[in-house]
Amino acid sequence: MASFDSISEWLRHLKAEGYASAMGNVKERTVQPSLFFSRGILFALVALLLLSVVVQVWVWPAAVERTVSLFPEVGSLARQAILWGVCAVLCWQVIAVIGLELVRRALGNRADSSIRRWIGAVIGCLLVFAALVTVAFIALNERGYTPPGVMLGLVTAGLIALISAGALAVFLGSNPPH
Repeated sequence: MASFDSISEWLRHLKAEGYASAMGNVKERTVQPSLFFSRGILFALVALLLLSVVVQVWVWPAAVERTVSLFPEVGSLARQAILWGVCAVLCWQVIAVIGLELVRRALGNRADSSIRRWIGAVIGCLLVFAALVTVAFIALNERGYTPPGVMLGLVTAGLIALISAGALAVFLGSNPPH
């Protein structure tokens, strides 16, 4: 294939050769965007996974520490809050790793019946996350620490996890195994 030093050369080549012959095999071209899209998803999942490790190791403990310094009455919840946060982030990290596996399978055109198990594992992680949110909600209520922002955040996160798990369950139920 010819190399072009500028866009204007490439456009002149398109006019001279005709669009179809200049662009090469049409079938090959239609496969590339999905490959590019899949690799973009792969890159985004790896980046999110790395970001979640930073949140888990540095950001969350620092936020809990800062909250305890501002509101000393919640000091007794610090260890539980850090544990809860690490476990909650871990749920999403497992989902990201499963997503990486599903993208890897899509790139290799290896869709098989095991994908249902992977999606089932995602549903399990979402339900564990919803359980963690429920435990945090109850613990905060028991201790009398119920600022509206925190409680609304917990309720919203729990509902998003439950709705996502339900949607995936409906997807699995409406697509019988092959």
